[in-house]
Amino acid sequence: MLKCKSGIQQKQNTRRFLSLGSVSEQLGLYTGASKVLGLLDAHFAGEAICSYKDFPGKWETFTVTMFYEFLKFVKRDDWFEVDENLMHWLYDGWLYEDAYYFFEGISNFFDYMPIRFFGTGSHTIFDNKGLSLLRGLLNADYLLPSEYLIRYEIYDNIDNKYKRDLYEATQDNDYEYFRSPLRYLPEIIRVICKETDNVILDNDDKNIEVDDWMIYPMLDWKSDLEMVRRDWQEAKPIIKKLDEFMAWLNDDEANVDKMFEVVLSYDG
Repeated sequence: MLKCKSGIQQKQNTRRFLSLGSVSEQLGLYTGASKVLGLLDAHFAGEAICSYKDFPGKWETFTVTMFYEFLKFVKRDDWFEVDENLMHWLYDGWLYEDAYYFFEGISNFFDYMPIRFFGTGSHTIFDNKGLSLLRGLLNADYLLPSEYLIRYEIYDNIDNKYKRDLYEATQDNDYEYFRSPLRYLPEIIRVICKETDNVILDNDDKNIEVDDWMIYPMLDWKSDLEMVRRDWQEAKPIIKKLDEFMAWLNDDEANVDKMFEVVLSYDG
């Protein structure tokens, strides 16, 4: 008899816990919907959007749909470049794989902006040997391969002081007389060394295939949006120069040698 009673009580407890879990999940959906609607109301109140009536009983679908509509407005008004690869990956995962897991991923960005960053991380320069070598020459966090130490006759170890002196020399000199993208050297080097004081340029780009997509700079929609919008407008012309510079380096191996010659010519 006691055993039977215990079994009944266990089932009741299980039902109670399941019910609490269900309520918690539902509250999470309401909270997410409230955040997304708050973003829309704060920034795009006059825009025509669909309503919950279009998704009866489907709070999660409604919330995700509204958030991606919100991101369309962000892109239209050019607040910053949305990390499209990440957001498409999360959406497809939510739609076709594990809805619970990927909704959790999407919901992170109800608070934080899904920005595409343009810092010269390993993914940006993976196919650009010249930029990678320049980073090894000037950035204290990277090394220049020994073969290039020999090739460019830099026989001593490149310590951090050497790199810093070289960095400062490039910032003090004028390269505007070059007709090639070498005239952009000071700006390019500031990007490589993460010294632009620009959040778009000083944070490395992400690759969802190898990076932990949850490790993003926590730039809040409420407190950081104006800074991000300003930095994005300042970053755009520099990104254009960076693209032009990388294309020039890729165009001819001799351009890489020319770049090193110019940078090292100011070695004091």
